[in-house]
Amino acid sequence: MAQFAISAVTEGELLYGVARRPEATLLHAIVNEFLLRVSVQPWDSNVARHYGTLRAALETQRPPDREPRHDDWRARLGVGSRARHERPGIQPD
Repeated sequence: MAQFAISAVTEGELLYGVARRPEATLLHAIVNEFLLRVSVQPWDSNVARHYGTLRAALETQRPPDREPRHDDWRARLGVGSRARHERPGIQPD
């Protein structure tokens, strides 16, 4: 059983990312290997409630001089270009 879990939405974002870069063979291999090692959980109403509460709490922690961006959430979830640079050992193609 996998020790880590991601949501089905996150899986979709990862697959979308590799689909946009068919030439990035290393990225494809990394994403495919990652997906083999995690459990993918459904995004149901209960998860949506928790997400809403968490997002509201995180917004209170952001600097008041800037609006939250989609990349902020992706980085917190560990996907996207910002997350890649914040995690040692994962390099872009």
